[in-house]
Amino acid sequence: MKPCRQRGLNRRGSPRAVGRTVLALNIIAFILTLTWPRAAPAQGAWSETGSMAAARSLHTATLLTDGRVLVAGGHGSDKILASAEFFNPGTGSWTAANSLATARRLHTATLLADGRVLVAGGFNPTDVHLNTVEIFDPVRETWSTPAAMIHKRVTHVSTRLADGRVLVAGGYNRAEGFLDTAEIFDPDRETWSTAGSMTHKRSEGTATRLPDGRVLVAGGDNASGPLDSAEIYNPQDNAWSGAGTMLNKRAGHTATLLRDGRVLVVGGVGKGEYLSSAEI
Repeated sequence: MKPCRQRGLNRRGSPRAVGRTVLALNIIAFILTLTWPRAAPAQGAWSETGSMAAARSLHTATLLTDGRVLVAGGHGSDKILASAEFFNPGTGSWTAANSLATARRLHTATLLADGRVLVAGGFNPTDVHLNTVEIFDPVRETWSTPAAMIHKRVTHVSTRLADGRVLVAGGYNRAEGFLDTAEIFDPDRETWSTAGSMTHKRSEGTATRLPDGRVLVAGGDNASGPLDSAEIYNPQDNAWSGAGTMLNKRAGHTATLLRDGRVLVVGGVGKGEYLSSAEI
């Protein structure tokens, strides 16, 4: 009897038997994951990261192709800034970048196809509206000054087109007031050319490049107040056309291209009130 009991123990403890048991337990666990009530997904969480060297607002922040973020210009505690700095998401730390040639705020910054950054327009420390332009090279970490824009602009929009050129439109300057003009920067030649005029003068609008290469410009502000108009720039014929009327007049809002090609417009300032509404 003793040898029989020993043989039974050997069979139950054999690698093949243990393997079957583990397989059975894995199958049971898999079934439970399919049938067991699932907890609600955890909400996103915020965590503190390093602080910039300079306090600033009305600046620009541009994600570079190497993963760093370039922050440039803006308004500090007591002056308009020319300083720039990098954020490294891997370390959560900031390092100084070379400063802009001209301190500015309310400018635009657009990532070019070759990884450089085009900074255009804005106010300088004496509240002069600028048409000057600077380009940052993240490889050399230097700024250069190409040809200036045709018009001085603040609170304008800037969007890179599918062919790598940059469309700049609208805005405001003291001499001309609210602008309906638009122009295009060619990064290869570093020159500007006209891009027709919008159907409405507008400042503080949004510009969104659509999947087909056209650009939707929506809302904004002019001498009449917030706008509900929208229009589309077609780079193929260098012309503008109407794009319907939004449900709300708004300026200082945001516009986001959705994955299905539609555009989500959110918030802003309407008729004397801040808006919580959104439309597509």
